[in-house]
Amino acid sequence: MSLSMSQLVTSPQSVTLTDRNFEALAWAIKSRQTSSSIRPWISSRNPLGYHGESRTCGLALVSKPFLDPSNPFPFLVVMRAFLLLVFVMVALSTPRSAFAQLGGLFGSSVEVIETEALQKQLAARKRAEEFAKGKGLKVPESDFVLVDVRSEKEIAVSIIPGAITKAQFEKNLEDYREKTVIPYCLVGGRSTAYAKKMVAKGFQVKNYKPSILGWVKAKLPLQTIDGKATNRVHTASDRYTVPDKYERVY
Repeated sequence: MSLSMSQLVTSPQSVTLTDRNFEALAWAIKSRQTSSSIRPWISSRNPLGYHGESRTCGLALVSKPFLDPSNPFPFLVVMRAFLLLVFVMVALSTPRSAFAQLGGLFGSSVEVIETEALQKQLAARKRAEEFAKGKGLKVPESDFVLVDVRSEKEIAVSIIPGAITKAQFEKNLEDYREKTVIPYCLVGGRSTAYAKKMVAKGFQVKNYKPSILGWVKAKLPLQTIDGKATNRVHTASDRYTVPDKYERVY
């Protein structure tokens, strides 16, 4: 019996198909090449479904609306497009701190700032502060804060000029809510962990992963916590070396 697809849709029928046609129809069903929901079953008269060179099967076809949840493929496509649109609209209307927090919840990687870029930002901030003081003007607000997240013992030896300690930062946390937080440590491990922690709290963060050893590798200046120039740097152990102009402490 030869039946068209429209005939099968209008009335469930039992039909004998050759192996080749049966496999073609099965492929069409599996690859969703039809717009209907097809439920094949083997004839109860022969559980294996074989009759010589043919297979007997019953076919029931029921047309489904395009967005019917039981017809999953087109339904999922439309739902994904809708959710993407909602996400974009929310992102455009969300403050950057809240959006950063959302990224932290999904484990997004933290942006890294390199030594040259950090040095330029610090130098530009220092020039702006000196200019304002020289003109008797109010010192402009910086849009970033450099935070040393090392131990007190390490910080007592030296810091990067312009940095504040983690204790100072956390004491006035909300004062830095709209600033970019740039943490650093010795070699980047602790600063990475701290950066992820601050992202999860909704802060905008750039991790200075090279940290203080990257700073001295570039032969840039250090200072003590009270602002005096120094060439001493705490390396925690003899594992790390520093350029000859610095004195290693551990």
